[in-house]
Amino acid sequence: MLNLWRAGQTRKQGPGQDPEQDPEQAPGQSATPPQPAHMTGPQMEAEIRSDRLVLRFDDRGLGAWQVRVKDLRDGSLSEGDAFSADATGAAAEISAPMTAFNAATHTVLIAGAEGTADLSPAMEKYRLDLTRVNDHPYMTTAVFGAGHRQLPSADLTYLLLCHLSVIPPTNQFYGGLISVLSFRIAEAHEIRRPLVAHLQEAWAALLAVPQTRADHGVRWRLSSCINLAILLCYMDREAEAAEMVEAVLGQPRYNGTFPLTYMNYACILALGGMLALDRDETELAYTRFAECASFCTGSVADLFSVRNNYFFQHELDVRTLIGIGYQAATGLAALSGPKHPGDSRLALGISSAPMDRSDFAPVFGRFRSILGGLPALSTRTKAALNARAAARKG
Repeated sequence: MLNLWRAGQTRKQGPGQDPEQDPEQAPGQSATPPQPAHMTGPQMEAEIRSDRLVLRFDDRGLGAWQVRVKDLRDGSLSEGDAFSADATGAAAEISAPMTAFNAATHTVLIAGAEGTADLSPAMEKYRLDLTRVNDHPYMTTAVFGAGHRQLPSADLTYLLLCHLSVIPPTNQFYGGLISVLSFRIAEAHEIRRPLVAHLQEAWAALLAVPQTRADHGVRWRLSSCINLAILLCYMDREAEAAEMVEAVLGQPRYNGTFPLTYMNYACILALGGMLALDRDETELAYTRFAECASFCTGSVADLFSVRNNYFFQHELDVRTLIGIGYQAATGLAALSGPKHPGDSRLALGISSAPMDRSDFAPVFGRFRSILGGLPALSTRTKAALNARAAARKG
């Protein structure tokens, strides 16, 4: 069951973690998102209602009709058993579960005694241009750019779900589909909760693809990891989240030269420390917090430099990285023990570490406002670190 508490806490999140704000999109570098084709024949429309795809059409003049499903790849036909007829007449309506019909690869034919209606035009909005899914401006506008998209949340959820099985995991933006879907599921977790299994399957496929330094693949691999892992934490599935985090941290780390990965990577390290502490793996938690604090320091120095072409656009990232690194340092201080030399600056400052700020709230970004607060993991982390700090002082 989702832990929803501290309702009303909100904060803005920088572009490093939010896949729907892309600072690389230059002025004038926009692409036209997929638009519904001009409708011909009977009037028709499609929408997502709850967890179902609903198709409405005018069946007058068709006579008695049946639903047929056409595979757009090879033209083969099959029975439309997944669809149920919810209404007939001038406003005929059929529906099927979102997970039972893929609008990216199939269309629906209404085969009547007096004619056949192809409902494909109504479903064009659920289809990306597959010749352009490796194109950065197009994908930014069609999927990642919240200011450009014309699809509501439910429709976007279905579009992304359809394309998880169409776009190969070798595509540089595949992880971005997982990231955006993580937010969309969180928005309506009561009805979209079962879709998490599809994201986990997709993420496993992405993880199996050898990581390279090329293009945007590094960015979206890290983004998909942290956003899906956070969603799992809100669902009290910390063990699965920890497995994801450690799997990514066990791979080659090519993020050091790509500023758009800094925020996500810092969050992964911090969450890794929290999850390790939750499993009582103190040594690993200490290591992750130390890595996170150090990484945030280096990232801030890199971003907060007048040699950075995006200096003015990275202010929020810098402030958030400072917050994440600050809280990682409190975790490091609480777990330090006798690990440092007596004249270590960290050892000298442990007693003044502000443990009341050790809930790691910046890690959870937009999920805090979507889900109304922090997950139970945050509460347990703060309690554990405060207990360690108190024991040290005692």
